[in-house]
Amino acid sequence: MKGSYFGCSAPVVLDALKDIGFNALALSNSHAFDLGPLGVLSTLEEAAERGFHHADIGVDAEDARRPGMKTFGARKVALVSREPR
Repeated sequence: MKGSYFGCSAPVVLDALKDIGFNALALSNSHAFDLGPLGVLSTLEEAAERGFHHADIGVDAEDARRPGMKTFGARKVALVSREPR
């Protein structure tokens, strides 16, 4: 690991978030790449399997810039998340 701290949760945490009503994830943070590109891809895969919308990480830069979009009735909502640098 690059530093002395890294964030890592089991996929069951996503199940718990879904169970209590979350449907969108702001994945931008300074530890998003602690487990490298495979960690990011795994996070995206697990989130997609559960139907989460997400923002600020992706399979490439273009995907990461894309907001998480969701329609609620007649309203369209965009989730935008950025990691400060």
